[in-house]
Amino acid sequence: MSRVITADDVRQLQSAGLADAQLADTLVAWTEEPDVRYGVGVSPAELLSLAATHRGVTGDLDIQWELLQRARSADGATTIDIEAKMIASLALRGQRQEALQLADEFRHQGVQSLISYLLIASSLNDIDEVRQALRWLNMGLRAFERQEHSEADDAILQALLTDRYQLRRQAGMGKDSYDEEAELILQRWTAEQQNAADA
Repeated sequence: MSRVITADDVRQLQSAGLADAQLADTLVAWTEEPDVRYGVGVSPAELLSLAATHRGVTGDLDIQWELLQRARSADGATTIDIEAKMIASLALRGQRQEALQLADEFRHQGVQSLISYLLIASSLNDIDEVRQALRWLNMGLRAFERQEHSEADDAILQALLTDRYQLRRQAGMGKDSYDEEAELILQRWTAEQQNAADA
């Protein structure tokens, strides 16, 4: 009888207190097991993508890149587009031109995950590509407006708005309607933090 790897299995593994390198190795090993099936929200690509993230935490960037390449060619959907993680990895390595080139290619391919817009924008901002970072945040907002989304996606929308607001302030740009929404969100966060501190 084949084994089924479920989303609960992945959550339990990641909360087991293991070191990131051990987590990564276990996730990779799961993808290499014979006669294995995957539950909803789990795929070989997702497991390899998660393993790459844990290897990135340990600073094993070469192994992380290898895992991202494997994830890119593996079966199944991922929570965050693999290309977004690759752009982040290139930016972390200081490979600015390569990160920009992949971002441009990926923009034409089509982004699947709203979180990817946030990750790419943050990565490009880290290499001082503020205009490009803003471009990705604007793309993320447009994608959010086009797509069907759940209440759980509201946190992503708030992050897109507030990250964009901060970058536009740094660039000395004037306010627009998105910025006004972001200011309301920031005011609400400040009030919530103050209420929590007073409680």
